[in-house]
Order: sequence, then structure tokens, then C-alpha cells
Amino acid sequence: MSILTLIAVSLSIHLTTSGYTPPQHQSLTITLSEESSPDQTNNYPLLIDTPINFNPKTNYAIILYHGGYLSDPHWTVPGTYIQDGKEIPITQDSKPTTDADTLANAFLNAGYAVIRYGSINIDETQDQPRPISFPKTVELAQLVLKATCDNLAISPDRCITLGHSLGATRAAITAPDTAAHIILAGAYITPTMTNPFSLAKEAQSNTSATDYDRSGTTDPFEQAAHQAITNNQTKTHDTFSNNNHTYPWPSDTLINSNTPILAIWGSLDPISYHGPVLEHLFNQANKQALLTTHYYPERGHNLSTQENNRIDKIDPAVTQTIINWLKEHFPN
Repeated sequence: MSILTLIAVSLSIHLTTSGYTPPQHQSLTITLSEESSPDQTNNYPLLIDTPINFNPKTNYAIILYHGGYLSDPHWTVPGTYIQDGKEIPITQDSKPTTDADTLANAFLNAGYAVIRYGSINIDETQDQPRPISFPKTVELAQLVLKATCDNLAISPDRCITLGHSLGATRAAITAPDTAAHIILAGAYITPTMTNPFSLAKEAQSNTSATDYDRSGTTDPFEQAAHQAITNNQTKTHDTFSNNNHTYPWPSDTLINSNTPILAIWGSLDPISYHGPVLEHLFNQANKQALLTTHYYPERGHNLSTQENNRIDKIDPAVTQTIINWLKEHFPN
């Protein structure tokens, strides 16, 4: 836990694990000290949803960790943005996407509790939120797990983390004792701190690059992964640092957790090279049985189709893959 003052989630009740049935929906607040002024605080939203008859002793809860540094609990991507007075589309239909809600509904229907949180101060305007540093997002992620356990009267070993992009990084380094980890387009997952484009360029002349996703073609991310693995560039640093804070590599944490891991990447996403490198590291540790990887062809960083750099909603096939994996490993 950070040395900065952490102000715990505001709760008005004390829970016991004996016979407790949590409410089906809770809208709560997580409070963190202000980065530059510890006496001031910022408040962040936390949504907890449970299916009917959820039992924290026998059922599982899935915590969704958003990517990047700023997000609402729904992982909203706006449909458009304004540039030089013109409305420029971001999504294919120019409508917002809310992939966290899509995933949450699927998990709830399958019998899992779902926790979503945001990193935009609820007391600020959503249009121009203040940025939050990586160490602060780590603090927030730590408190999300604690709030989940407190409010659901559930233990960490009945919680499953699901992180997108940088959210997968935060989940791995802050919740190593949970039941499992689901990685969606994970960023900074392995100690391969190099530009994937430069790796791929170096490997272009190497025709032996492995077809990791078994698509029949070798994509740039596969060339980058091949270059990193064959040149032993998969352990360039023992830890990584951000804002004078040092963290373990997620791959090390995941390997040491000895828990099942599902990792999904899209073939159009340059950072997908972390997938084959993660497989390589698990093989070296003789723990390959714990890791399940999937690579979706023609899918980008949001695991959706891309048309003229415009994204879409998360591919339903990805959601179904997660549900199938959950039912196999963690049936309710």
C-alpha cells in the first residue's frame, strides 16, 4: 500500500460473512488524497452489481479495470470529437461505446457479480477531468479490491480481475492473490521495454518469424515478438518505474500467482507482441498450463473491428470466449 494517506471507502455498515446477501446494485464512492495537497481529497465512482441469490462463499466476483489513466465506470469511448470546428468520428457509427457495460451484463447473466469503477473525480466536469498519475491509479485499484471484499463480504480468492490495456497491468500488480486474471490487450505485461514497430522492422527480413495466432500469415506483432524472444530481449529490466514508484512486472506477478490466466489480444494491435512473449515466459517457468491465450484476427486494441481507424464495440466473440473460459474454470 502506498505511503500516501488512503481514505477508505465510506461505509455505514459492518458486514459479516455469515448469511450475508449483498444488495443487487450498490453505487459507492472511493476517496483518495489529492496528489499535490494530501489534505484535500478526490472522489471516484464504484459500481457493484450482483445477480439474484449471489452467495459470496460459493460465487465469484469479477472486477473490471479500465485502460489508460482516465475513464468512467462504463469505459465510455465518445462517438466523435471536435477538431477545427468539425465533428470527427471515433467509432464506426459515431455513437459512444460502453464496453464495460457490455461485459458486465454478460457476466451478470452468467451468475457472476461485477465491479466497475472510474478514475474521473465525480466532483469535476466530465469534459475536462484532471489527469491522474499512474501511482494514483494503482492506489485506486488497491482500494477497489478492498471495497469489493468489504461490500460483498467476499475473500480475494473468490475475486477475478479483468483488465483492459493498462488496466491489466494494474490488476496484476495490485491483486496477485485473486482467483484468476483476465487480460484484454494488456500493456506493459512483459519486461520487453522496446518499441514494437522497431522490433517488427528489425524482424521483417527474418522469414522464420512464428505464426503465433495460427492465421496463416505473419503479422507485425508476431515479427516483434519473434525478434524479442530470439534476441533475448524479454527481460531488459527486473522492475519498471513510474513517478518514482517501482513495480514488479505483471508477467512475474502472474507467473508467481499460480492461478489460471486468460489473455486475449487483437492481431491489428502493435502491443499484442506481449502475448507470445508472455507465453514464452510461462514456458520457461514450466507453467504454460496456467495460461490460455487467444489472438483475434483483424481486431485492434479495443478488440473490435477497425475501419479507417474507427473502432466499434468489443467483438461479441471475445465476450463469449471469456464466458466459456469462466464456466470451465470457475462455474457458479
